[in-house]
Amino acid sequence: MLVIDQPFRDFFRMAAGCCRSPFGPVSERAAKAPMASLIRVLIFAIGGLAQAVCAQTSAGFDPNANGQVNTLVVQADGKLIIGGSFTTIGGVARTRIARLAADGKLDPGFAAVVVDGRIKVVAVQADGKILIGGGFAQVGASVRPNLARLDANGSVDTSFDPAVGGFVYALRVRPDGRIVIGGAFATINGQPRSRIAQLNGDGSLDAAFNPGADSLVEAFALYPDGRLAVGGDFTMIGGQARSRIARLLPDGNVDVGFAPNANAEVFALALQDDGKLLVGGGFISIAGQTRNRVARLNTDGTADAFNPNASSIIFAIVLQADGKVLIGGDFTSVGGQTRNRVARLNVTGSVDPGFNANSAGTVFALAALSSG
Repeated sequence: MLVIDQPFRDFFRMAAGCCRSPFGPVSERAAKAPMASLIRVLIFAIGGLAQAVCAQTSAGFDPNANGQVNTLVVQADGKLIIGGSFTTIGGVARTRIARLAADGKLDPGFAAVVVDGRIKVVAVQADGKILIGGGFAQVGASVRPNLARLDANGSVDTSFDPAVGGFVYALRVRPDGRIVIGGAFATINGQPRSRIAQLNGDGSLDAAFNPGADSLVEAFALYPDGRLAVGGDFTMIGGQARSRIARLLPDGNVDVGFAPNANAEVFALALQDDGKLLVGGGFISIAGQTRNRVARLNTDGTADAFNPNASSIIFAIVLQADGKVLIGGDFTSVGGQTRNRVARLNVTGSVDPGFNANSAGTVFALAALSSG
């Protein structure tokens, strides 16, 4: 791997077709729909933030970010937290983090805190506090390498300071408040932790959880019983051979009964209610089966019949309430149908013919609103 600045390293890797780019991954209202069944889908692409409503652009939603938008989280109140590399939203200074009202307008009640580097991932805690991860050194006036927590109003939570020694790609908050993080880091508060770690709610290191991975950790999916699906570019995790995808027990030990093994990077994971796991990335083989960039795994790690066959990398997977699946990435066809960078799949994996948003740029992240 080239030793160069992370955003450019990721960009070159994506261009070579082997990896997602957080410079590049991007790794999300709408005018009122005339029918309640219309789908609202938030889409991130290289140019910023847009929304497709029933595969048509919503002219009423235009936050107008001046740089990359990598991530979005929909709060319980419908407001939208966005993170990336932008410095203005709608012409107003907002440096890499902002909150929008549901109509896309900037929320003036959210502090204009300055983050000095790119935000890759955001997660909201049950108490409304906001975790941000990526590649930065300072948040507002506080030194916060690569991971920070904001109060609900956007101000820095000065009590939370885990000092992560490298880029953060993935975050997941457990129901008990503990926080799992993944990325390219090697230390947490000076303690060795290779690319995956778990923090207590106060930001201190959970000493009992230490799987360790030999390369990037980039995606998580959390099971109701506390097990954790992990995706990335690793070939070893927890001392076990696992190629780009693994499942960990709640204590961090590897679940030995789950070993799908993908032949290339995994960028996206989404867990269905029935326990099956949707996987997206750059692979063309997983669980010993040919699956082009997107697959669905049974609970034992075997591949089921779901086989959409995307023509290029999948960076984002989102489940709708009706079981249909939204995918975003760099593809131009799915299942033999022309679908430019965003598509919707039926439960069986076939392409939904009624949805064709046709994005002109790579889609790195998606979110479905609570309205459907």
